Amino acid sequence: MPCGRLAGRGLEVRRVPVTRTGLPRLDEAVAVIDDDAALVTILHAQNEIGTVQPMARLAAAVRRREVAIHLDAARSLGKIPLDVRAIGADAMSIAGHKLYAPKGIGAPYLRRGCERPSPLAGAGQERGRRPGTTNVPGIVGLGCACEIAARRLAADAERIAALREAIRTKQGWFPRSASNRASARCSR
Repeated sequence: MPCGRLAGRGLEVRRVPVTRTGLPRLDEAVAVIDDDAALVTILHAQNEIGTVQPMARLAAAVRRREVAIHLDAARSLGKIPLDVRAIGADAMSIAGHKLYAPKGIGAPYLRRGCERPSPLAGAGQERGRRPGTTNVPGIVGLGCACEIAARRLAADAERIAALREAIRTKQGWFPRSASNRASARCSR
């Protein structure tokens, strides 16, 4: 459920500001987690400036506070290596259209033992998690898209790295341009 809807239901939603490179300050992020906190949700890869969150560090800090962690991996799945168990997330969501799967299909991941009530009313398909008829063509399309993305992950990473390097070498042509990467200002 989007944060705005939760706030509309009277729940407190706290947003943590990020630096200009899109990274939260870890101490500030952990400071807003108190005994009433139920969930921390993190956008794994920021789609506008490309920042990838340091999930292992963030998850370890949140885990010490005994709060559930949700990973929004819609923009990262199929683009960068992603192991939800290694990250330590309790829940993860993906959007199929970001992987060229059919529009309208996505998938949740819920760690075993991390149960939650269904936000949808109706019959009890999928062990009571959702009502309605299963979208078999969408599920198959998402599965195929995930397989293709996994197969192409290394080759796509090389291609994107070459494009990034080509842009970097041409950056001087655009004097007012700048790189958004945190490491862009560091020497190699």
